[in-house]
Amino acid sequence: MKAVNSVGTSAASNTVALTPSGYNPPTVVRTIAATARLGGASVTWVTPLDNGGSAVLSYVVDYSTDNGLTYSAGTRVSAPITSVTLSNLEGVAHIIRVRATNAYGTSADATTTVTPIAYTAPAAPINVVVNVGYNSASLYWTAPTNTGGKAITGYVAEYSINNGVSWVQSNSIASTARSFAWSGLAGGTAHQFRMKAINVVGTGAASTVVTATPVAITAPSAPQTFSGYISGTSAYLSWGSALSTGGSAITGYTVSVSTDAGATWTAVTTTAPTIRSATITGLVGGTSYMFRATANNAVGASVPSTTIALAPKVTGAPNPPSTVSATVNTTNVVVTWAAVVATAAPVTDYIVEYSLANSGTWSVWPDGVSTTTTATITGRTPDIAVSVRIKAVNSFGISPASAIVTVTPRASLTAPSAPTGAQAASGDTRAAVRWLTPASNGGSVITGYTVTSSPGAFTCTTATNACVVAGLTNGVAYTFTVTATNAVGTSPASLPTNEIIPVNVGIAPVAAASWGLDRTDQRALPLDNLIARGGTGFGVTAYVIDTGVYTSHSQFTGRIGAGFSAVADTNGTNDCNGHGSHVAGTIAGSSYGFATMATIIPVRVLSCTGSGTTAGVVAGINWVIDHHQAGVPAVANMSLGGGYDVALNDAVARAVADGITFVVAAGNSSTDACTSSPASTPEAITVGATTSSDSIASYSNFGACVDILAPGSAIISAGISSTTASVTMSGTSMASPHVAGVAAVILGNNRSLTPSQVAGVLGGDATRGAIAGVGTSTVNALLYETPATTTSFNFFDDADTDNSSYDNGSDSSVIDYGNDPGVLPDPENSMPTTPKIDNPSKSDGTVSIAPIAHMPVKKAGVTVKSVARVGKNYRVTVAAPTGALITLYRNGKKVAMSKNTRFLVPVGKISGSRFHAMITVSGARVMSASVSYAVHSASRK
Repeated sequence: MKAVNSVGTSAASNTVALTPSGYNPPTVVRTIAATARLGGASVTWVTPLDNGGSAVLSYVVDYSTDNGLTYSAGTRVSAPITSVTLSNLEGVAHIIRVRATNAYGTSADATTTVTPIAYTAPAAPINVVVNVGYNSASLYWTAPTNTGGKAITGYVAEYSINNGVSWVQSNSIASTARSFAWSGLAGGTAHQFRMKAINVVGTGAASTVVTATPVAITAPSAPQTFSGYISGTSAYLSWGSALSTGGSAITGYTVSVSTDAGATWTAVTTTAPTIRSATITGLVGGTSYMFRATANNAVGASVPSTTIALAPKVTGAPNPPSTVSATVNTTNVVVTWAAVVATAAPVTDYIVEYSLANSGTWSVWPDGVSTTTTATITGRTPDIAVSVRIKAVNSFGISPASAIVTVTPRASLTAPSAPTGAQAASGDTRAAVRWLTPASNGGSVITGYTVTSSPGAFTCTTATNACVVAGLTNGVAYTFTVTATNAVGTSPASLPTNEIIPVNVGIAPVAAASWGLDRTDQRALPLDNLIARGGTGFGVTAYVIDTGVYTSHSQFTGRIGAGFSAVADTNGTNDCNGHGSHVAGTIAGSSYGFATMATIIPVRVLSCTGSGTTAGVVAGINWVIDHHQAGVPAVANMSLGGGYDVALNDAVARAVADGITFVVAAGNSSTDACTSSPASTPEAITVGATTSSDSIASYSNFGACVDILAPGSAIISAGISSTTASVTMSGTSMASPHVAGVAAVILGNNRSLTPSQVAGVLGGDATRGAIAGVGTSTVNALLYETPATTTSFNFFDDADTDNSSYDNGSDSSVIDYGNDPGVLPDPENSMPTTPKIDNPSKSDGTVSIAPIAHMPVKKAGVTVKSVARVGKNYRVTVAAPTGALITLYRNGKKVAMSKNTRFLVPVGKISGSRFHAMITVSGARVMSASVSYAVHSASRK
């Protein structure tokens, strides 16, 4: 080397001679170390001192278990990493070798020796729990916290019945399982249970032993909730499954009966294990039966269920007396009631029972054997309440008790208290007024009542609870008050009645509160927002078999009678759901309904949630039958249903046979109504639902069991949130009360019609073919209410009542109005000749309101005398004043106008026709009653 500065270059240094070497593999790695771990080792090292002139690329780590004779496949670690963990090594001495590599080769070996920690069998499972069953046990556990270094491959369960002297082991259980069921154990014997875990090393230690005793197989426990009810002479029984099968499958249930108060029992039927109901037929009326059930399995029969006692009504026994009333003086109670007409055998006696001070303890008044409908209970103590009820007797037995009437003799006589519940109905220049007996007669018999109009002070007097005020002016609004008189004096006046306006052409149209009302009084759309009601339903009882009725609603003021509840709660007949009040409003609400003067009877069979049982519904129907007075027109609505039920259909059929017109909802399942009850009952009028656009409702059931269609979608009616609340609902539940309401109007106009005749009028009046989407299996007949006229709006008896018979469904070629053969008069002209007054005061403060007294109504001057089929025409003959211009209507549509009294009308394709005629007299339209002609196709009836 030489150095240089500004002067110049130095002398040369000494000389060194070197020979450059070539590139080589790295030298050996340094400081190799291995640390044992479970089933492996952790290896570390230091890089070689010399990389051989080329960077170290990787390290190869392998091991030998035969003292270096052979090595495993190497694990390559990329530089600069200088550590590695080896796994899956056995617990023997291993020579660990590490070599470095570069581009020019591999270094010499660096080795160390290590012995890995050996794998073991698993630890014991933990948290072992045992649940016992019949001859069985279920084991539950948690996996071991230490698997021994190897994955769990399974478990085994073991049990011992000799405190661990010997053990029974299960087959291998999957490693993912955390439970195992032992079967075939010895019930009643203590067992010791334990678990073991398994891996590839072997089976681990046993868990903690758990001792448990499997349950021995026995007979089942008793069937639960055994219940039943009587319908006719059959007992309908049902029960719940046994709480315990005893460890062996239920093979069936056995029902037993006793007729000696449980001293002896006889098995009458055994059902399949899936059937938990039975019908026992052929029971004898008047006999008390006790029923119970047992559950059976392979071991034997259970202990019996709870026992129920049922007694069929004596066949032919009379209905309870009705129209019970009582008057008092200071010490005597005079009781009167309506005679009972028994169909099976005549009434031979009445039993008078009385109770004092509302004690509930009843005694028989010894009045002897008599069919007299009055009795005097003497010697009563003043100011102590006396409750009275009556029973009828015939050769078949004793009827249920009548409604209870409670009165109180008074120590000093006073004038009566004011009459209550006064109501009025209009006629031509007159009004009919009815009221309820005062709560107190002052201790002296009421001798009469006086009704006074306002304005005008027109009066009428009567000894009954209804009379007619005449001399009124048509078109003027009136209200009326009533006073009662006894030997002491006259009571205060009652509250005023509802306001009425006398008219001479029936009921004037008013604004329709719902589209359903609007639709029923016209043949086709569009709607006119008016309803011309066909009558009032005055004197008709409307049973609402539903969730109850909100009795305080303004729609029902003064028209709610005492009802019945089959629901086991504290609500009585009050509606806590809203469904029943909505239905009642459509039937008979003062603005939402049709029969605006009908009496509503709530029959509560559905709970606050709208659910119920067949037993409860049948109990409600039975109550209706028992309390329906023969000869009093009645409609029952059932907007409820379920699957096909023989007991329910049977109950409805018995009610119809008792003279009650039953209207039922078809159901909302869009299926065949014949598969459900009560819709499938042939005797009932089954109603499907329509929409405001005149189409069948998508939800409505259909088929041959549907008798008529009515509005059902988006119907507004009474609600329960306040006394004036309204609510909108949809369903066949809403369609059914439309028909029930019109049926009540029909019965109010013609009280003698039978249920089948009411159905005939509804079918004959119905608008045919108006509803879209109706299948061929369903009748296309929409409810139609014929507006009231001077002849049709006649809810009182008429002195000129026509006594012709009415027949529906006959295929008669000639239909004449009169007494000729083949008569089919309009049913609205058949009126009773002896209306009855019903005015008992019930002990619970409610009343039963029956028909008002006779009131003559002017006859119209036009009559459809006959309708005859002549070839392709109907020949219609009309009686009218000479020279009168007659307008003839067919199904509500004008078809002809002439001064002639005979018309020919083409038959066309309409299956049924209803004709009426109209003339004009002194500026007023006078309409005839209508006459039907129809050839009915086959139906389920």
